[in-house]
Amino acid sequence: MNQITIQLAPDNATGLPFSQAPVEDDGSFTVKSVLPAQWRVHANGPVFLKSAWMGTDEIAGQLLDLTAGTAAPLRIVVSDNMATIQGTGPANGQIALEHVEGQGVNDMVTGIDPSGHYSFSRVAPGKYRLAVGGTSTFDDAAPDVVKEITVQEGETATVDFKN
Repeated sequence: MNQITIQLAPDNATGLPFSQAPVEDDGSFTVKSVLPAQWRVHANGPVFLKSAWMGTDEIAGQLLDLTAGTAAPLRIVVSDNMATIQGTGPANGQIALEHVEGQGVNDMVTGIDPSGHYSFSRVAPGKYRLAVGGTSTFDDAAPDVVKEITVQEGETATVDFKN
């Protein structure tokens, strides 16, 4: 538990600071001094945010609205049952991974080894785009260079590109 923090990130670029709190051994956390605003809830560490509740309202993937200045208790469920995306591509090249929907916490680039294999481990469930060449211009790339995939909790998925 000591590797996990709960973070509140401001929804807009108004210069508000992030607020965060470590998760205690008993699973509890306390985020202090949170300004009245709209926030996105993130779980940082070797986990992903599985669900979040403010009182009786589910807020996972939605804004946490604290503009009224008060809040019901926040209950968060996290999971460490991450997915893996692996496959083949041009030897010694690169593959970029972009989280299309969700928390957007898994954007990364990895190398393709000399035998043509690559792997992204500890990927949160969700929809992703992969691009050969490590490009960040996913929208302009040719279809054989960019592929989309949705991965579930604990899944190992394979995405192959032309070698």
